[in-house]
Amino acid sequence: MNKKGFTLIELLAVLTILIIIFLLVFPSIKNIISSSEDTVNQTQINTILNASYDYSLENLNILPKDGNKVFITLGQLKNYGYISSDVRDSNTDEQFPDDYVISISNVGSNYKNEDTYAKKSGNYLYKVEVELMNSSNYESKKPEILLLDIEDADSKGNYFKTINQGDEYIPADYIAKSSNGNDITDNVVVNIMYNNNIVDDIDTSKIGIYYVNYTVIDAFGYANTIVRSITINDIEAPKIIFPENNTISVNLNSYDLMEGVSCTDNSNSCDIIIENAEDVKFGVVGKYIVKYIVRDLSGNTTISERIITIE
Repeated sequence: MNKKGFTLIELLAVLTILIIIFLLVFPSIKNIISSSEDTVNQTQINTILNASYDYSLENLNILPKDGNKVFITLGQLKNYGYISSDVRDSNTDEQFPDDYVISISNVGSNYKNEDTYAKKSGNYLYKVEVELMNSSNYESKKPEILLLDIEDADSKGNYFKTINQGDEYIPADYIAKSSNGNDITDNVVVNIMYNNNIVDDIDTSKIGIYYVNYTVIDAFGYANTIVRSITINDIEAPKIIFPENNTISVNLNSYDLMEGVSCTDNSNSCDIIIENAEDVKFGVVGKYIVKYIVRDLSGNTTISERIITIE
């Protein structure tokens, strides 16, 4: 019995149908994914707005009078403990910047819910100024922050500093000015981040990287943040600990030279290697020098020798 395969025309017809189905279904799938991302993003924005409201309740003196507007930044909300330090944009999976601006307006009865990123409570409208932050002329209007007497800036204005573990950290002095030249240094908020958490100070006994965020906002809601990265450098080499017993019976044909051997290090990372294990002749009486090497995450290296006695 002869079996007849598909003709080229039939294959093209099936392929055409599949393409049509894909073109019809793909926009729906894309819209579902986009809608899901928008929902998550709106949840994060609402978290920011709610934190702004909680902050306002405890600082009623900041609420604006009729027709006026006041501003706070995400950095301030983090600094005062009203919001988690890890608030991310679901579209980019990156943290919202500390200079993200939240405006509070006294709208009275003139409230219109036309902005996605806004929340009404009483007569006040809390609004994340997304458009302001993304406006094309923002760069020319945002305030300026300068760190004084600091020599660790790169060509892009980023600041990097390395401190040996245990050395003193000296905070930087700074000034801030609005685009029209007004001194707004008193408006600067300083946040110190370590392991994605806000901390009170830089503990130089802990190795790692601290990020010092300087955020300022002017009277018009324009904000700016500069970051100084402080790396605490580990200069202490790891220590290798050997067992007290270094004698092996001649009757043993093999022995684990790592048994009872350990190391300690500030980075909690110890990877010990033995350089000349093959020199030990098990079953042959004698003394053998075994070299152990360990290097930590900061590149500090320790080399220790151990005398193994076979008797």
